[in-house]
This record gives sequence, C-alpha cells and structure tokens, in this order.
Amino acid sequence: LVGDNISDEDIPHCTKLTTQIIQEYKVEYEKMKLELQVSLGLCHDLGLTNLVCV
Repeated sequence: LVGDNISDEDIPHCTKLTTQIIQEYKVEYEKMKLELQVSLGLCHDLGLTNLVCV
C-alpha cells in the first residue's frame, strides 16, 4: 500500500501527533474565546444582558 521505501522518519509517532493535536486545540480554543467575546459584546450592545444570547 505505501511502497517499499518508507522509513521510520516518515511515520509520525505518538509524541509528534500529541504535540500537533495540542497545538491545534490551542488555536481553536483561542478562536472560540474570541467568538464568545464578540458575541457577548454584541448582546451587551443590544441590551440583551438579562437574556441568554446565542
């Protein structure tokens, strides 16, 4: 399936995969925090502070 000339360096190992997953998680988490701040700011600007604004 992959051929005969695959080396150990071509295979991402557990540590590398874990690092990539954590990095992507941090990026997405920061995006969500920013989106929530914008949403909450919009709710406040519209006077919807007593309601759950989705």
